[in-house]
Amino acid sequence: MEVVLSQAERRALERAVDGRSGRLADRAGIVLACADGLSNAAVAQRFSVSVATVRAWRSRFAARRLAGLEDEPRAGRPKADLVLTEAERAERVEALTAELAAAVQALTDSAGWRSMLEVSARFRRYS
Repeated sequence: MEVVLSQAERRALERAVDGRSGRLADRAGIVLACADGLSNAAVAQRFSVSVATVRAWRSRFAARRLAGLEDEPRAGRPKADLVLTEAERAERVEALTAELAAAVQALTDSAGWRSMLEVSARFRRYS
């Protein structure tokens, strides 16, 4: 399957590859190499991927053009979005900060903690 690019598609693919790393840049590079006439095997070797991977991106690009290079939704249950307003976020941060402060206070009030601090202070004096 031959890949023929419009000038706009070539520019978009080159921008995706230019100075970037990641999946989209790799996919764009694969399509550009295919458009330059390289075989699936040559492209696979250049990008250190399998021939099947090159074939898949070549096919997806041919079918859906630039949109075919985007990630498809993953299988399984989607992540639950935790959407908070700024006021709710600030309230939650304040509550967690107070909880942390209480836990630190309880820890530092213990006799074991004070003993450890005293030993540490003596050790620092003699080191």
